[in-house]
Formats: sequence, structure tokens, C-alpha cells
Amino acid sequence: MVTDWSEGASPWATDEVLSWRDLARLAAAGVEIGSHSATHPDFGRLDAAAAREELCRSRAMIDARLGFMPTSFAIPLGQSANWTPVAMRAAKAAGYDLVYAQAEETRSAGTIARTFITGFDNMRVFSAALSGVFDRWEEWG
Repeated sequence: MVTDWSEGASPWATDEVLSWRDLARLAAAGVEIGSHSATHPDFGRLDAAAAREELCRSRAMIDARLGFMPTSFAIPLGQSANWTPVAMRAAKAAGYDLVYAQAEETRSAGTIARTFITGFDNMRVFSAALSGVFDRWEEWG
């Protein structure tokens, strides 16, 4: 989750972003809540201090609002160019154990591949994702 968006600073309509109440309900139901940063920046462009601020602020806000410190982080934009060794060191120092990137074959060292499926995707896209069709795909590259 992007913490500033749940605080009302979302670039989209508020009904497209989960509220803290929604997130608390999900957490109570056993859903893992992880960080996706405070503001959704491109970490590939951040220096060490800015990366640390994003990572620590998001984690602290989740703790303040939901009562726990997340240990997983999903890279905003998720591509290989959006994550650097500097960002990885900042994530580890901030207390994140798992860092999720996007493509299996192009992700940065030390990250875990993630695949996301949206409400716009159909069974063909879902099946393709499961079979590895997107393992080298860089959406913005």
C-alpha cells in the first residue's frame, strides 16, 4: 500500500484507494499488508536519503495506523530501472525482509518476482502470466 494515498493524497479518486479502515479489515482477516512506499516514487531516481525517507515513513505510518511494521515491500513501477543497490540497502536498513519486483528474468538482484493481475485482465492474460510469458517483460522499458 502507498501510505500517503490512504491518507488522502492519491492522484486518483478516493474510492480507488483502500482506506485505513479497509486495510485494517483486510489485515484482521489475515491478508498480508506490505508497503509500496509513502508517495510511489521511482526509486531508480532517488538518492540514499530520499529512498530511506520513503521506506521508513511508509513503514512507520503503517505501524501507527495498523499496529504492525510490515516486512515486505513492492517496488513502485516494479521494473529493473526502478530499483538500485542504494535502494536495496535502504530497504534492508529500514527493516524490509522481502522486496518484490516485477519480471522474473529482469528483476534486480535480491528481489522476488511478482506478477500482478488486474480487474481488466481476462483468463487469457492470467494463464499467460502463470505460464511465464511475462517473465522478461519490462512494461515501461
